[in-house]
Amino acid sequence: METQLLSKLEQYVVTLLRGNLPKNMFYHNIGHTRNVVAGCAELAAAMTLSEKETKIILVAAWLHDTGYVSGYRDHERYSIILASGLLQRMALTGEEIKDVCTCIEATRMPQSPQSELEEILCDADMRHLSLPGYIDDLKLLRLEWHAMLGMSFSDSEWYEVNRKFLKEHTYFTDHARQVWEMGKRKNVGKLDQLLSL
Repeated sequence: METQLLSKLEQYVVTLLRGNLPKNMFYHNIGHTRNVVAGCAELAAAMTLSEKETKIILVAAWLHDTGYVSGYRDHERYSIILASGLLQRMALTGEEIKDVCTCIEATRMPQSPQSELEEILCDADMRHLSLPGYIDDLKLLRLEWHAMLGMSFSDSEWYEVNRKFLKEHTYFTDHARQVWEMGKRKNVGKLDQLLSL
């Protein structure tokens, strides 16, 4: 694995997001990006990807939300533009850059992965649905949507919207279905409890 490349990329993305994201990006910030990178690393190891495939997926994970520095809506397109230029300067091949960009595009909602690598990034981007801190993440996302999109919800509306999303969401990879799905079900239970209060 090209640890030097990934280390440079991490430094670049941390500096970019910390210095250029709007202050109201309560959820889609460096914390979310690190979580997605960790999810990709977990899936890559579980699925025994080749070194080249692992490199592609980790590069895509670091860059998938960088477009938020240019705009909230359609941020995937901005991320792809940024990734293309940056990765050329970092001497990735045309094929590698194309693979990274198709992975980023696949995370656009509703997710539509067409390859195993795209499925991995899509699942890692939704890893938070399965984590114990999910309810805290929801609070941050609600604040972000209010600030960035002007969207407001009552507590019950917010919990219901997200409960519906969790119940309809399906992970693509076997590992995520076998390991992360249980955590997601627990979080549906937490939302059920909040809705019953």
